[in-house]
Formats: sequence, structure tokens, C-alpha cells
Amino acid sequence: MTQNKQGFTLIELVVVMAIIAVLAALMVAAITGARTQSVNTQRMGQAKTIETALETYASKHANIYPTSADVVALMTALVTDKDLSTTISSVTTANFTYLSGNSGSNYGFAACANNNTAAPTITLPSTASGCAGSSVIYSTFR
Repeated sequence: MTQNKQGFTLIELVVVMAIIAVLAALMVAAITGARTQSVNTQRMGQAKTIETALETYASKHANIYPTSADVVALMTALVTDKDLSTTISSVTTANFTYLSGNSGSNYGFAACANNNTAAPTITLPSTASGCAGSSVIYSTFR
């Protein structure tokens, strides 16, 4: 007596489903990591754009940097002075910190990584720290 095997056994189906589940989990982890890296890269680009605008502002104002302590006010000052073409909409005080010292003769500027829960803390002349839950990904001091 011979048996014709038609179809898959239950164990074969469970093994295939387990393999698919593991591959799906690996894909989700990879996509999440890529998304975080993308946001951090965008934030670093924004920080460099703001740094360039700060240097342009200073070159037009006898090497005096804006004295705003608030990042939103800083962005407004740079756009008003036409050093920055448009306000970067995703720049918030939760991502960036700007500190002007000595009546605008120097400044510190820093940005936190994507998963931050607090703005970075700046101490002039050259320290940036305090991104709760993440790290400082960009800082510049003049």
C-alpha cells in the first residue's frame, strides 16, 4: 500500500511561518534604525545651515552674533536679516540650544540626537551636554 503525500504537514507550515516572522522582525529593526539615522542626518544638516547663517550674520554686524537665548527667536532674527532664506520648521527648542555670551562676541550651538527628551545644555566657551536619553550630535562654539 502506498500513500500519496499531497500538501504540507503542520510542522512544515509552522517552521515556514517562524522563519517568516524572524525575517519580518529583522526588517522592522533595520527600517527603524535607518529612520533614526535619517532624522539625525537631517538635524545635523539643519545645524550646519544655522551655523553658516550665524557666521553670515556676524560678518554683517561687526563680528557680533545674535543675542537671542531662544532658538525660535534666533531663527526669526536670521530670517529677518536675510542670513537664512526661510525658517527651518522642525527646529525647536527641544532639538537645539543656542547661547550667546559677552554681548554677542561668542556663542555656543548644539543639537541632540533624534530620541532626546531635553535640549542640550551649553556652557561657554566649549561644552555641550545633557541630552537626556541621547547624545549631542552636533556642537559648535565661537
